[in-house]
Amino acid sequence: MMFVSATRRRVRLAGHASRSLSFFDKMFSYGGNDDVKASSAGGSSGYQLALLGYVAGTMFPKDSLKRILTNDPGFLMGHVLVGASEYLHPRLHGDSQDAVRRVDTVKALLVDGSAQSKTETLHVHALSALVGGRYREASVAYETILREDATDLLAVKCAVDIYTLLGDARNMQDTISRVLPQWQTNHQGYSHLMSLQAFAVQERGDFAAAESLAHRSMSMNNEDGSAFHALLHALESQGKHQDGASMVQRHRDAWSEYAVLKAHLTVHWMYFLIETGRFDRVVALLKNDVLVPDEVLSANGLVDVTQVYWRLRFAGFDVPFVLEELDRQWTAVVKDAETVPLSPLAALHAHVRLRLVSFRLDIVWLLERVLVASTRIGHPANLGSSVRVRRTGLTCGLGRPRTFHR
Repeated sequence: MMFVSATRRRVRLAGHASRSLSFFDKMFSYGGNDDVKASSAGGSSGYQLALLGYVAGTMFPKDSLKRILTNDPGFLMGHVLVGASEYLHPRLHGDSQDAVRRVDTVKALLVDGSAQSKTETLHVHALSALVGGRYREASVAYETILREDATDLLAVKCAVDIYTLLGDARNMQDTISRVLPQWQTNHQGYSHLMSLQAFAVQERGDFAAAESLAHRSMSMNNEDGSAFHALLHALESQGKHQDGASMVQRHRDAWSEYAVLKAHLTVHWMYFLIETGRFDRVVALLKNDVLVPDEVLSANGLVDVTQVYWRLRFAGFDVPFVLEELDRQWTAVVKDAETVPLSPLAALHAHVRLRLVSFRLDIVWLLERVLVASTRIGHPANLGSSVRVRRTGLTCGLGRPRTFHR
C-alpha cells in the first residue's frame, strides 16, 4: 500500500543550532535556545501517512485522519493538517468554511496546553494567519519552523503553496533550496520534496529541469500526484498540448484516484483539449467531473472553471451554462469573503466576473485576457511582469480587445 514502507521509518530531524533571538523569534515568541520536545505528530504513523498522502495529492487529511481525530479530539497537529489542507486545497466552499472552524479548534487546544513543542505552537500561529488571509505573516511563520526543522514537510508544503498564491516564484524555489541540503533520499517524503521543487522551477521557467525532477519523483513513487501535476504545467508552458493530452489520457486510471488533485488535473486535461479543438469533450468533463450538483465549489475550483470558460470563449466556443454557474457560485463565495478571505487571483476573478469593479467592458475583457494569456495555467507568477497599471489605465502587449456580448 502507498507510503506504508515510508511510515515505518522514523523522520530524521535536522539538528537545532543555538542562536540569539532573531526578529522572527521575537515576532512569534520563539526562542532559538529552547529545547524542542518530540512532537506527538512526529511519532504518529497515522499523521505521517495523512501528511504524505496530502502532499502527494492523493488523500484528503479530513478523510485519512477522521478516525484518529474521532478517537483523539485533542490531537493538535491532526487538526492543523486538516485545517491547512482545507484552506489551501479545498474541493468545495464548505471545506474552506471548515478551515475557519479548525483555527478556532487549534487555538482552543493551544490554550489548553496541547502543543508538544514550540514548533507546534508556530504551526497554530501560521494556520491562523493563513486562514485569515495574512499570507506574508503565515509564510514567515512557516519559514521560521523550517529554520528549526528543515524536514517539516507540512511547513514546506504550506510555504510553497502560499508563495504560489502570491505569485512569488522566487521564494517558492528558494524555500526548497534552503531545506534540500538537510534532506536525505531515505527521508519520509523526499520524492514529494522533489515534486515541489519541480513545480517551483517550472514557475521560474526552467521547464527541462522541471520535467527531469518530476519524472525522477514519479520513478521513486509512481503515485506522486504532485509530480504529475508539475509535469503537466511544464508541458503546457512549452505548448506541448498534444503530448500533455496523451499523457493525461494514458495515466487516467491512476490520477483519477488522486482525491486532492483529481478535479484540478481534469482542468489541466481540459486545457490540452481546448488547444486541440475538442470542445465537446471539455463540456462533458465540466459537467461530469468538475462541477458538483447542488454544491458550491471552493474559490480555487471556481478559478479553474473561470479559466476554462474564458479559454473556450477565446477559442470561439460559447458555454452559457458555465457562465450561469460561475455567476451563481462566485456570488455565494464572495458573500463569505469576510470570514473566508480570497487569494489575490481568486478575488480578481470574482470581481471581474461579477462586475464588482467599475471597468468598461473592454477593460473587463482585457483583465480576463491577461489572466489567461499572461499567467501559466491559472497561476499569478508572471502577472506582474506582463501587466502595468498606470494612472491612465491598464496596458499590456495583447493589442486592443474585441467586442463581445454575453
